[in-house]
Amino acid sequence: MRLAKTIVTMLITVSAITLISYQKGSAYILEESFQKILPQQEATLLKVKNVNGNIQVSPWPADSIKIEALKKMEAPDREKAEKWLKELEIQVVRNDKEISVETVYPRRKHQQQGLFDFLQGKRVRWSLDYTISVPVNLGLKLHTTNGNVEVGGVEGEVEAQSSTGNVRITEVEGNALGQTTNGSVKIKDIEGDAIARSTNGSVELLDIAGSVQASTTNGSVKTEIISAILEKDCHLSTTNGSISVSLPADISVDIDARTTNGKVRVQLPVTIQGEINRRRLQGKINQGGPLLRVRTTNGNITVEKGTGREGKVEAPSIREEKREFDSHRERWDWELPLSEEFDIWPVEKETWEWDAVGRFNRVEGSVLGLKVTACPTPRGQDKAYVRGDYGFATKKWTYRLGVEKSLWKKLSLGADLHDIVATQDGWIVSDQEATLLMLLAGTAARDYFRQQGYEVYLGQRLGKAGDLRIGYCSDKYESLCKRTDWSLVNWRGGKRSNPPVDEGWINSIKISYRKELPVDQHLEVQGEIADKGLGGDFQFRRYQVELTGRRRLAWKQSLDTRVKVGFADKGLPAQRKFQLGGIGTLRGYDYKEFQGDGMLLVQAEYRFKRGDKALIPFVDAGCTWRHNQIIKPEDLRFDGGIALVWEDLRLNLAVAPPRKPRWLLRFHKNL
Repeated sequence: MRLAKTIVTMLITVSAITLISYQKGSAYILEESFQKILPQQEATLLKVKNVNGNIQVSPWPADSIKIEALKKMEAPDREKAEKWLKELEIQVVRNDKEISVETVYPRRKHQQQGLFDFLQGKRVRWSLDYTISVPVNLGLKLHTTNGNVEVGGVEGEVEAQSSTGNVRITEVEGNALGQTTNGSVKIKDIEGDAIARSTNGSVELLDIAGSVQASTTNGSVKTEIISAILEKDCHLSTTNGSISVSLPADISVDIDARTTNGKVRVQLPVTIQGEINRRRLQGKINQGGPLLRVRTTNGNITVEKGTGREGKVEAPSIREEKREFDSHRERWDWELPLSEEFDIWPVEKETWEWDAVGRFNRVEGSVLGLKVTACPTPRGQDKAYVRGDYGFATKKWTYRLGVEKSLWKKLSLGADLHDIVATQDGWIVSDQEATLLMLLAGTAARDYFRQQGYEVYLGQRLGKAGDLRIGYCSDKYESLCKRTDWSLVNWRGGKRSNPPVDEGWINSIKISYRKELPVDQHLEVQGEIADKGLGGDFQFRRYQVELTGRRRLAWKQSLDTRVKVGFADKGLPAQRKFQLGGIGTLRGYDYKEFQGDGMLLVQAEYRFKRGDKALIPFVDAGCTWRHNQIIKPEDLRFDGGIALVWEDLRLNLAVAPPRKPRWLLRFHKNL
């Protein structure tokens, strides 16, 4: 309990200091939208050159190119912001069969900014983000210096490059090249050849029909080749990282795999040619063919069976051998089946729990599944569970399985293995409400990502004092795209796209404390320490405290409150950023309009209740900030409104002047 109080006191103190800090020299932010539509005509190539900002390209059915951009200028005052914004231009030029789009930045003569201006926050900053829709047959060459590049769903060849940012290329019928210096590269579902290069970041080439070339210095390399016939050599290399290669069982290639500090493992039959030991392998897979050259200095090399062209996973049989090459001998490992009469955990029939799973969202579509939980003792902490869900839009299974065992008194040890579609928006809307909002109202109230990995934890029940938990998590995160716009209401209208995440591994230590309070209220403290020293791709420290309360003020009148504070020591990946705006948070603003590495949210509702109906005036206040930003009083955003509640149906009318009022439908009567 003393530890929990110390953590809470520390977080609240730091947040209070941040709130009252004031930096001289305020900044004025000015934004301007740009849109231009031009016919494709005979153009076969689109070039986009940017400096500070993202580039996102997707197909659309028209025979034209739609260029949308958001300009953002931050300056000490409005006059300077307007002046610089005028000089931030977009130049569109058509030359024969090529269309080029280039960002023209303000002239150098205005950029005389010294260190004193920087310390006072008087620097001028700008950015420009592109969102471009193109015909599917258009070739693309995209380049930015500071920003991410994302493209998918086209038939032509694609080149996407960045210096500081991530590169994502998906569903391309031609060849694809992705390159960055500081960031990760992911290329997926390519019918042609694929090339991926990075210096500081991981590289992934998934579902590639042609040859592959992948290289990085600090990061892992993962490759999945789905064609059994290759026409060109393939080269994979890294210095500090492991390499994983997935091949069809009937592929024919020559293999040359070498590592300096690690092991080479191959799950396919190999005809040995030349030297063989635990760090080096040369030979032929099946009949041999183009060269598969794999090199790393610090890391393992794994070559395994994967998914072929037909889309069938070729899993090894129960007694199928695995080869691991040792420096002196060739060792064979066998997977032995467990006896059907062997019970690891005897379970009484009455302690089985079967729960049907059903949900609907724009990423998975309709989802059906089953969760089975087994408890050896009806009231004990020991349990084992398994859950499988099938998404009809993704046509994929997700799963979660785990076990928890009591060690001593109320101390338990648990483990969880999972490959799931996850969200960080559970504190805003529940699973059931998110399904109802999407299915009945067409409201996308959550964002999703794929989370694959495991967690090992210790849990301590403190009785009335609450629950304490500490664990180690290792999870890989991947972006998911929107796959359906259907809903009963507004079924023809397009739903909000599912935003990408910063893909990669987050290996972290998590600490949480939760105490349940009367009338469904609670106190929750969470801390997460992610470090590259644990083997992940990200490093940060993230903390948050949430306190909800209800106080009865008069007969059938009560005051409900929520205070939520969060902050981090570094820039957070997208899936860990704090987000405010829209349903459940700052209700007078757009959904997740504000994002940052720190957050403050204060909400209050005065409830007048009569039976199962209630009239609720409410106010919200909050803001987000970057990790290196000192917030000021003017950064706070306020809104207010009134809600009508009938049983579990709630209709909110929220306004944040001078904006127009917003109507929000909820299937939840409380905050």
